[in-house]
Amino acid sequence: MLVVISDLHFTDGTTSNWKGQTDQFNVNPKAFQLLFGTVCSLVRRRDTKIDKVTFVYNGDIFDPLRTYEWFAIAEAHRPWAAYRFDTHLVDEYWVLRTAGLSPL
Repeated sequence: MLVVISDLHFTDGTTSNWKGQTDQFNVNPKAFQLLFGTVCSLVRRRDTKIDKVTFVYNGDIFDPLRTYEWFAIAEAHRPWAAYRFDTHLVDEYWVLRTAGLSPL
């Protein structure tokens, strides 16, 4: 059996909408209990034996850009800084790329 999961966008909670102690942005842990319980139920009810269940996490599971932590470091060191149309950064980017180095 193949189970594909994508677009969870887990964050560190600093940009979440909190309602009391409940994070309104991240997926509620009870949703995973429901998902895994449903998968287990499907496996048990099948007429043919399922030997293996594979979970594929298909992108956008963790969302490290959604955090207030980025504001604690210099703007030039933030992940999106190299993509600004600041001439100095663009020049630096192309110099590093031309030298075969990763600018990020």
